[in-house]
Amino acid sequence: MRSKAYGLVVALTGLLGVYCSFLLTDPVVRFSYQLYANPMWLMGMHSQLQLPVTATAEEIVAQEVSSVSFPEGKITSYHIVRVEEITLAGNPFSAVLLETNLGKKIVLYRHGDLYWSVKIYDAP
Repeated sequence: MRSKAYGLVVALTGLLGVYCSFLLTDPVVRFSYQLYANPMWLMGMHSQLQLPVTATAEEIVAQEVSSVSFPEGKITSYHIVRVEEITLAGNPFSAVLLETNLGKKIVLYRHGDLYWSVKIYDAP
């Protein structure tokens, strides 16, 4: 006869497996790990948006999307899936997962002293 402790171990192992599979498939988590592994991303080009410090994710994304284009064209439609706070190189950022006409994108932004620093990446 199996003990209650054994059942608990089996249940916790199953939950851990589900959580780990989420981490491997979640685009924002994978994106964060990719940037963490390659610190050169800090040197890349980014937009400097002149929006108030109180700007919302929707306002920041709307302005950035309207001002950039990609080799495959411009983003003409998008939907914000979620906004997540992440830490990269010891600094807080917001990461916005988008579904767009060009596929999944991640908008990474943070407010500096004078402006919003923003960049759009392809989601992994």
